[in-house]
Amino acid sequence: MSFFYIISKNFDYRIADIFISWTGAELTNSFTTANALSDGVYKSSGSNTGFTFDTGVVWYSFPPFLALEVLGGYSIFTVDKLVLEEGSSELTEISDVIDVGGFFAVAVLTIGIPFN
Repeated sequence: MSFFYIISKNFDYRIADIFISWTGAELTNSFTTANALSDGVYKSSGSNTGFTFDTGVVWYSFPPFLALEVLGGYSIFTVDKLVLEEGSSELTEISDVIDVGGFFAVAVLTIGIPFN
């Protein structure tokens, strides 16, 4: 979902761009020792939610075919738990696998090519 404010023909202010994602995760744990029983495949038990919010300025140097976006924002992604799919292992569940997030800045060049 995006919210824009049109400043002029060549400039837009991106008030907020919100992106929510639902993903799954999988980890293959391979042992290289002689005592290892087998490889273990850990999968997330449900969907994991990610969230990104950004704001910035869009400059249309040659509207509407060429645009440069300069954005800054914050992103969060977590995977709370992975469960062993099958096999024998002392570790059947891994908790707090991924808990990351932080600020970012990005510049995006968009080139539009009309087909009509």
